[in-house]
Amino acid sequence: MQNKGVKVALSWRDRAGDFNYGVSTNFSFLKNKVTRINNPEGIIHGPRGTLHADQSEAYRAEVGFPIGYFWGLQTNGIFQNQQEIDNYKNSEGKVIQPNAEPGDIRFVDQNGDGVIDQNDNINLGDPNPKFVFGLSIDLSYKGFDFNAIANGVTGNKIMWNYFNNNGHGVYNWMDIALDRWHGEGTSNSYPRINTGSNQDIQMSDRFVANGSYLRLTNLTLGYDFNRVWKNSPLQQSRFYVSVQNLFTITSYKGFNPEVGSSGPSSGNWAGGVDTSPYPLARTVMFGASIKY
Repeated sequence: MQNKGVKVALSWRDRAGDFNYGVSTNFSFLKNKVTRINNPEGIIHGPRGTLHADQSEAYRAEVGFPIGYFWGLQTNGIFQNQQEIDNYKNSEGKVIQPNAEPGDIRFVDQNGDGVIDQNDNINLGDPNPKFVFGLSIDLSYKGFDFNAIANGVTGNKIMWNYFNNNGHGVYNWMDIALDRWHGEGTSNSYPRINTGSNQDIQMSDRFVANGSYLRLTNLTLGYDFNRVWKNSPLQQSRFYVSVQNLFTITSYKGFNPEVGSSGPSSGNWAGGVDTSPYPLARTVMFGASIKY
């Protein structure tokens, strides 16, 4: 496996009278590629059942591709009526999804053989971030101090499973289920929900989302009351409030875009699979730093 990248870290500290400030940032770029696999196929297959027990292979390692890239079908909207199903044919006039019903997902027949199967699977995205970055800011002025730390990634994909429709329609769902198809013209993104559907057995881009995010991981504001308590017997009487995980800017609809799991029974060579761990808590802390 080949990893190529650049990491840059910059920092600056200065003061202007009573005002002190410091800024530190780091930025890294990484490109990952598998160069050799010791079998005739040149592929290490990921396990079945990454998101649910009856799902097909969802990721793999393959020569020429990033390790653990997501592998599955490309979707092309939702069938709105029976006529659209009947008209969805290959160049030879064969109906591609004859068993579909209105509200089901339309899959792209990549090889044009009129059958949707794993021969139509494509690269659905790289779970490895292209860019990783962080930022830290420190400020102080006449007894006040302020610190902010942020970090984030971009250029990666996440496999998520918050809407498995494969025979599990009786489970609790996120509010995205309100945007489901429930009649012609109601949705072209989220399929119908029912307990007997098997449209999610095949891995598809329906389960792949943008994993980019920017998170403010820590924000602290403090004040040393020795600045106003001139006769204090203490060297420092600092009181502060600190907030962890104040906010996250992301388009990801899951609990937390910062995932590293590769799902059950998968070894340790893949990542980017969100198996719905407990979400991060926003924590507010109050404290004091007393020095004699």
